[in-house]
This record gives sequence, C-alpha cells and structure tokens, in this order.
Amino acid sequence: MTKRGTLLVLMMVAMLLLAACGGSNTPATDSNEGAGDGDQAATTRAPKATTESSDDSTADDAAAEDSSTADESDGDEAMTDALGSADAFTTGQARSIDEVDEINSYRADINIKMGGEAFEDDEMMAMMADGIVMKLEVVKDPEAQHIEIDLGPMGTAGFIVIEGKAYSGLAGQWFETTPDDAPDVSELTAGLDADEMGDDLNKLEVVGDEKISGRDTVHYRGDKDVMAAIAAENSDDSEMSQLEEGQIDLWIDKEEGFIVRLIFEGSGTGLNEDAPELEGSISLEMDYYDFNEDITIEAPDNLASIEGLDDLGDDL
Repeated sequence: MTKRGTLLVLMMVAMLLLAACGGSNTPATDSNEGAGDGDQAATTRAPKATTESSDDSTADDAAAEDSSTADESDGDEAMTDALGSADAFTTGQARSIDEVDEINSYRADINIKMGGEAFEDDEMMAMMADGIVMKLEVVKDPEAQHIEIDLGPMGTAGFIVIEGKAYSGLAGQWFETTPDDAPDVSELTAGLDADEMGDDLNKLEVVGDEKISGRDTVHYRGDKDVMAAIAAENSDDSEMSQLEEGQIDLWIDKEEGFIVRLIFEGSGTGLNEDAPELEGSISLEMDYYDFNEDITIEAPDNLASIEGLDDLGDDL
C-alpha cells in the first residue's frame, strides 16, 4: 500500500470499525450555486426543529382501528402506548435518528477501545488499545457533517462535508476530496441501528425509564448469552458465543424510537473474525446529545495539496 493509501486508511479506520446506531446521510454531491472555493469558509447553522402537535385520538377512533392498521401506525405512537415495554419496539417501530423529522441537528461522542492478543497482530486494531474518541456534528437541513477522530499517538483525523464538497484532515492539514470518499455516517453506524435490531430488543431485559440527554428513554440490558443468541440469529458464523464476559446497555428514546446511548463491553475469544481463537476485549460507548441545537460547520481554511499527503507520510 502506498503512503497516501495508508494515511487515508488511518483516517477511515475508526469509522469502518463502528457498529453503533443512527446517523445522517452523507450530504448530496451536487454543489449548491454560489458555494465557495475549497479554501473559503462556509457556515451551516441548524434551525430549531419544530414539532407539530397531533390531535388526540378518541376512544371511538381507537376502537374502530383494525389490527392491520394498528401494525402500520407511526413508531412514536406505538412506543408511547407501551412505555417501558420491550414488546413495544418491534421491527418498523424503532428507527435511526436520521429518520426522525423532528430532530434536525445533533452531536454524538463515540469512544472505542480494543485490546488483547486478538488484536496485537493487526496494526490498525492495535493502535486502538489506548482508545479512539470520535465526535460527530450533524445537520440535516441544510446538509452538513463534521467528524473528528482522536487517534491517540497517531494524531487527529477529521472529515467535513458541506455545500456539496468534502474535506479530509490529518495532523492539522486539510485536503479537499469528494463527497463520495467521505464516510457515510448512516452506513457506518448501521450495525446496531434500532431499525435493524427490531425483534432483538424483545430479548433484552427492561431496566427501567431514564432521562438521557434531555430525552425520556427506556433502558435495556443484555448479557453475553443474550448477545450470543442475537448474533447467532443474524450471522451463520458468529463467534460471540465464545465471550467469557459481556454486557450491552441501550437507551431507546420513548417518543421517536432511536438509540440515545449505547454501552458495550466484552472480553474473550471470537471478537476478531481474523483471529477468533485469541483472547481480546472491546469496549464501546456512544452518546447522542444537543438535539436541535444551533451547530456551525465550516469548510477548513488553507487547504493543502493532495501531494502533501506523501510529505506527511514521511513522519509516520
């Protein structure tokens, strides 16, 4: 692999390892009229999202609805009807945050650590032993996103997509790329998307109702046996059953059905599919917050040429 390729991989590694939930779609690739040049700063500010109040349903209306209509009811209505019940979150009711029209902007923090023999022979995985911290800022309309990744001894990497243009940063230098090359947050965090989990939530223990980041949530918990059962249903070659210790906690928004917080810890074998027989450990913590806050995302100034990646690689 060339130096340039290695550097780009380093900037992508944390995103490719993510399996948390939700996220915004990558902004459209068409440039808006009047968009600035690569070295010109542009600002996107998220307007406050407004929520329309819905009419209260009468008892007669509810009685008149047949079961098929009830199954197709909006996800937030279904979850409000059964607060705290795991049965409420069935396929089609829980969803990812980018499907929630009432939320136009948000931030998220993701902390990942991997360690043990299972990851020592993988250079990219081994550098995560000290932890990787990822910070996301997302605005849906007008579309923009900013991703900052603290790679520890490797420095800081970043991605910005705004006004149809994309930028990648490493060690303080920014380069203009293309939106197609930028990470798609919604794809990279789809592994534990609430919309994908569906019936799996029914296997988790309901801990109780909790308020997280200003949202009313239901707290779910699963041990290693539950995680192994879920993994086995979704993969023919799952090694999750080899976990010696493990626990996952999810906080699902009652009203809209997206994951507000996720904490996962696991240790044992089977964590690295390339070395399933070796012992390792993984911890992941994800938090969404600052819903509908004003978020400013700007294009970076003083862009370096793409050839600068080769010079930067000499220091690695």
